[in-house]
Amino acid sequence: MTQRWFLRFILIALAPWLVWQAAEFLFHAPSVNILFLILLGLAIAVWYDRGLQALGFPHSFELGICVVAGLIFLLGFMQALINPMLQAEDMAAEPCAPQTLQSECYTMPHNACATIWTQYQQTCRQQIEAKPENNKVGALLGLQIQHCAQRKFDRSFKSSRRIMSNPDCYQLFSAIDAPE
Repeated sequence: MTQRWFLRFILIALAPWLVWQAAEFLFHAPSVNILFLILLGLAIAVWYDRGLQALGFPHSFELGICVVAGLIFLLGFMQALINPMLQAEDMAAEPCAPQTLQSECYTMPHNACATIWTQYQQTCRQQIEAKPENNKVGALLGLQIQHCAQRKFDRSFKSSRRIMSNPDCYQLFSAIDAPE
């Protein structure tokens, strides 16, 4: 009797893992740590079989364990789902990241591009902050710094422009070439 209960318990506990493996294969779902899936399976198995009540524990204790295991699974699932998005945002915020206009519109190595872009941003920030009209409280300087850095970058590396039909690059080059 106990062997059958244990086998059924193990099968129910592994069911979420098996379902998630199928979802990863078929739908390219994000990878979730196996411990979180087994924990969810154990919570389902405990809830389904009422195994802790058979051992003399009260129903509230069993319910509490299932709720805590479910919440831990949700935290692990959200971490697996949200972490890649946050990492992509962090990469996109870097200068000359793969999806930025600098990397798409100019042909140059990433490290060189990032170093030069950072230097131009720093010099532009100093120049713009030195102007008396920008010393007001709440003055928005970010866009001015971006434009200044982009113009300096383009003046230095105009020869490395990518000639292509990318409308974003065309718009960027048109804005840079327009008189100030």
